[in-house]
Amino acid sequence: MLTACGEKKITVKGADGTEYESYQECCTAQDYEAAHKYLAKMQNDETLSKDYNDAKEFVFKQEALFLMSQGDETAKKRIIYLLKEDNNNNNDHIAMLIDLAIENDDESFVKTLGNQYTESANTENLKKMIEYLSSKKSENNKDYLISLLNKVSAESLIWNVAIKYDDEQLLEEYAKNHLSLYNESVLNYYAQKNQKKYSEMIIGLLGKEKAGIEGRPSIGTRNFHSCGINTDEYKSKCDNYKSDVSSLNNACSEVLSIAIKNKNRYLAQRAVSFCMTNIECNDIGWVNHTYKIQVTSNDQEKKNTIKTLQDAIQSGAFN
Repeated sequence: MLTACGEKKITVKGADGTEYESYQECCTAQDYEAAHKYLAKMQNDETLSKDYNDAKEFVFKQEALFLMSQGDETAKKRIIYLLKEDNNNNNDHIAMLIDLAIENDDESFVKTLGNQYTESANTENLKKMIEYLSSKKSENNKDYLISLLNKVSAESLIWNVAIKYDDEQLLEEYAKNHLSLYNESVLNYYAQKNQKKYSEMIIGLLGKEKAGIEGRPSIGTRNFHSCGINTDEYKSKCDNYKSDVSSLNNACSEVLSIAIKNKNRYLAQRAVSFCMTNIECNDIGWVNHTYKIQVTSNDQEKKNTIKTLQDAIQSGAFN
């Protein structure tokens, strides 16, 4: 760690008088007080300051791993102090430590560490906490998780908590504002209940999507006396309608798959009933001084979904 040829090295002394010439040496000797002294000198050295962040990260991880191996209350307090002092990668550090606490089955410290999370907490890391704490089946853990997820603005993950604890009331409360066709875990949960009221909550989402589809262009050939803005607008209208109907039909197909998976025949039949016949738009072009655009029906998407339901019934998927 020479700052320049012929110049002296950074050297720090440990509590027992040992001299260290690198932060790695300090960590190897588990003398973290000396390591922090070394970091301070690096930070104030114009030549070495560029490597300060990497060195700080190395020292943090080594000290945290050492403290986690100790496992006593003093070590845990020191870990929390380090996290509060840390301004970079804080949530990543918390996640690393929570993984270790889970390995140690230290439920209390997992929650203590979780309290250090900020709003930028990673969703997958939060899911690990939910998985672990919900496995304990403690009502206190459910309340803790809901409070934490609200604090870090990860309310959407409350679904996961409600499902883990089979809390229908909590799910219904959040369904009012957060239920969507993209939340597969919740759709599966409702489908497997095999109750009409829950199936209709899913169907309601299909209904909203269908209601948002604007009027279908007329089937047949549309004639234009010029090619330009009017024809572009009409083709755009056709493309948008086709895209919106395909999106709805795909959603119906996905809900059907969920219904089949969970043996929910009522939901399956209702999902298929929301499928729509689509269109094809054929730009014919100029014919006898008239620009022609032809719109035809295409029910292939609808037929495919109906066939999937029929095949499921014949195979005994709902038995």
